[in-house]
Amino acid sequence: MTERVRYRSREEWLEGRRLRNGVGASEAGAILGDNPSMSRMDLWKIKTGAMPEPDLSGNELFQRGIRMEKAVRYWFKCAHPELRVIHHPYDILFQTERPWLFATLDGEFTHRDSGEAGIIEIKNVQPRGRDGWAEWDGRIPQKYYDQLLHQHLATVRRWFYLVAAMWCANGDVIFREFEFRIDADREQDAKIVLQSEELFMNYVWRRQMPPTPIKL
Repeated sequence: MTERVRYRSREEWLEGRRLRNGVGASEAGAILGDNPSMSRMDLWKIKTGAMPEPDLSGNELFQRGIRMEKAVRYWFKCAHPELRVIHHPYDILFQTERPWLFATLDGEFTHRDSGEAGIIEIKNVQPRGRDGWAEWDGRIPQKYYDQLLHQHLATVRRWFYLVAAMWCANGDVIFREFEFRIDADREQDAKIVLQSEELFMNYVWRRQMPPTPIKL
């Protein structure tokens, strides 16, 4: 069963997240070894208190993403009048049987006719060179794919839109969306994410350094 905890402020949400002592969606890529900006070992050190969380207050791309999120969500809402879009910035969603695996969503929607519910994931990115843009050529980059699978595990929802504000070198911004549904093959991928996160958190809870890579 999906549960939802609602907090009134960012400070309450951060404390609730800390007390949950688990894995959020943005951390899935590091655990799977797919996040070039954070290693699995660095995440383990953060989770065990051996290393502080990175200070992103001076990271302009990160701060710009925070400023842009509302605009991207509004763009998506205007582009999809068939969907009812809502946002609860301080909600944590999880399954009763694994409260350590949770997600806070950039947006949620329901189809106005069918009532089917889904999730919006928003990205603010500045691809570097040909290889950076190639990562987005008709597909979702792997670390974000891991994140969506994690959100599926936390919410059991099967319909997603990843919406990216993509900044060009000349300052232009391209909005790009990817519709994503959980099928049988992706369900198998989600099981791998779950197994990897369970193994990782067992190392965290035991305060035992994990091997590299973690073997399923």
